[in-house]
Amino acid sequence: MYNITRNEASKILNVSTRSIDRYIKSWKLRTEKRWKIIYINDQDINNIKKWDKTKQHIIINNKIEDKTNENKVIVNDKKEDYIYKELINTIKEKDKKIEKLIIELSNSKQLLQNSISLIDYKKNQYLLEQKEKNIKIELEKEINKKEIQIYKEKNMNKLLIFISFILLITTILVWFSNI
Repeated sequence: MYNITRNEASKILNVSTRSIDRYIKSWKLRTEKRWKIIYINDQDINNIKKWDKTKQHIIINNKIEDKTNENKVIVNDKKEDYIYKELINTIKEKDKKIEKLIIELSNSKQLLQNSISLIDYKKNQYLLEQKEKNIKIELEKEINKKEIQIYKEKNMNKLLIFISFILLITTILVWFSNI
């Protein structure tokens, strides 16, 4: 679990926060960032606490260098070389798996950020349906207005035709009556 802050970790391990930062950069401590605060894994703190600081083993070119406070001894045993090569290979495999997981995690975070909640989706869907209903009502009103206007124009045209026909007949009658 990630419950310990950098300051707490430095007090537990009796080191500076800068040393904690170095441990983090060298991947000796796993971290999780929540808001702006960095939290450190409890197990990693316990492992470093148990770690013997007087003796450090460093692998350099498949050789083991045993550092103590007084002298340096280089051990080069074939059995140990094989073990460390095997460990390096397993570490590389695990690093590849971690990279894949990190990529999958970032992709899922992207999907989560790009997705919307179900409530927002339902709300937007309801608003869209309401908007469609309003548009249909407005269209029906416009269609009714146009139909009424067309009906009036037809009646007006019929009336004009009728009046023009009567005028024509009267002009013809007047003309014939004058002859």
